[in-house]
This record gives sequence, C-alpha cells and structure tokens, in this order.
Amino acid sequence: MARPREYTPDTLERAVKKYFRSITRQVPLTEMVPTGDKDDKGHPIMEPRAVINDLGKQVVITEYLLPPSVTDLCEALHIHRSTWANYCDSDLHPELEEITLHAMQPNPDDRYRTIDEMLADGSLVLLGTDVKDARAVSTQDSMQNSMFAVSLTRPTRRCSTRP
Repeated sequence: MARPREYTPDTLERAVKKYFRSITRQVPLTEMVPTGDKDDKGHPIMEPRAVINDLGKQVVITEYLLPPSVTDLCEALHIHRSTWANYCDSDLHPELEEITLHAMQPNPDDRYRTIDEMLADGSLVLLGTDVKDARAVSTQDSMQNSMFAVSLTRPTRRCSTRP
C-alpha cells in the first residue's frame, strides 16, 4: 500500500510559500537622481529616490538571495523529486495544479517547466515495468548526507527491418 500523501492543497501552498519566503526578500526600488548640486570637481551629486508607480506607490521588487530550484524546494518540503513530479501531474492531482504551476513560475530559466523536462534529465523514477535488472546503492556525500541510487538496465529491443 502506498504511503499517504503528506500535503493537502492548503498545507502544500503554505509550505511552498514558506520555501520562497526563505530565499527571497522584498526590496524597495530606488533610482539615483541629481540633487541639483555639484561636488568640488563639478560632477552632479546624486541621491537615491523611491521609484513610484502610476498608482503613486513605491515599487517593491522581489530579490532572490538564492536561486530557486526544484531540488531545494523538495528538500524544504521533505519529499522526493518524483513525489513533486506526481504533485505536478494534473491528471493525478488536479487539486494541486494551481499551486505547483505557481511554484514553477518565479524564475523559469532556472526551473523545470514540465514533467517531461524532469524525465528528460533523469530526475524522476522510471515509470512502468520495462526493466531487465535493477541495482541499488547507499552512500554518503562529503557532508555525510545519505544518498541512494538505483541503476536500471532496460532490455535490448529488437527492431524488425522491412525489405
């Protein structure tokens, strides 16, 4: 029997937001503008001023202290990457689709955009039963973190040739 899912839509949303809050900060945007005065060499003296939007409010930007990544997100959520991929699958978990899509948005260049991309780089557990041989290894990295790896051998496929 499969292990019960750890997250409901509400708890997953809170955990994902907590992860992003841990790697970002909100910074008021300023720009350097001339004061009208000059220094002793004749250069204009500049000072920072708040950037104001069309609504009359100061613009605040999100600054990433660390680049977001699926690996770090999964670590923060205490789940395996394949579990995250399952959460991202709208056919398996339609109730989590909005949350997982939002989590993948903040920095698209540094993130997986689809489950197919995760499959393509080998980040997911092989789906299906087409395996000839499987070997598992347990090891530790330089920081004494346990790591597990599985090597899978797929059977050789014979292709028929047509004359």
